[in-house]
Amino acid sequence: MATDERPKFELDDTTRARSQRRWRGVVHLLLDWVYPPRCVGCDRVDARWCAVCQRELAAAPITPLRLRVGGLAGVVATGEYVGALRTAILALKFNDEPDAALLLGERMARVLARTNWSFDMVIPVPLYLQRQRERGYNQSELLGEAMAHYTTIPMHTSALHRVRATRPQVGQSQAARLHNLQHAFRADPSAVMGRRILLLDDVCTTGATLRACADVVRAAGATVVYGLTAAAVPARVSADRQTPARF
Repeated sequence: MATDERPKFELDDTTRARSQRRWRGVVHLLLDWVYPPRCVGCDRVDARWCAVCQRELAAAPITPLRLRVGGLAGVVATGEYVGALRTAILALKFNDEPDAALLLGERMARVLARTNWSFDMVIPVPLYLQRQRERGYNQSELLGEAMAHYTTIPMHTSALHRVRATRPQVGQSQAARLHNLQHAFRADPSAVMGRRILLLDDVCTTGATLRACADVVRAAGATVVYGLTAAAVPARVSADRQTPARF
């Protein structure tokens, strides 16, 4: 009698990412024992994001900033990309400190509660699959998971995909950023058709990434798209914000 030799289960992307994060944590513990880390914010030894910088973020005031980004009905950030907020995002994004997402997600949930936006789902801005595997997680998805502790908003990670690798956006003009992101994303019409969408990202610089995502989501049938980020860079803020933001 033939037997079914297929595996009894397969890891989905979320389970695989969590497993990768655990193994990366073990590797980092071993490396930290040999080469003590330094805090990305204050250069203290023994932590990539120290308790002092964490307390500074917890105590930092929330100053919501409204931004104008083409293709979105509204975009808001929890503050400028400076100081403790910048330190926490760098720790999350480049120093393998996903715990930084907890405080950032709380800030984002508190800012979102001040808006009058109505939407059906949250979509984190996706990373290209190979980049996410290298990093071990998508920082925007972690921010969404952290927000879930404070809200009941459903997050859908399969509604939007990054389908090709892109060059780093740092140092590029807005026009170059938009060109770099052409055809980089694909939305699932069955997920977004007729829906109101909230896009999540860590930082808004020129708004090119949010705009590229919003364009494909609306082309797939979404009725309205909003954007929420943990921070906005000062250059972007000085050009586009309404001061103070009023909700």
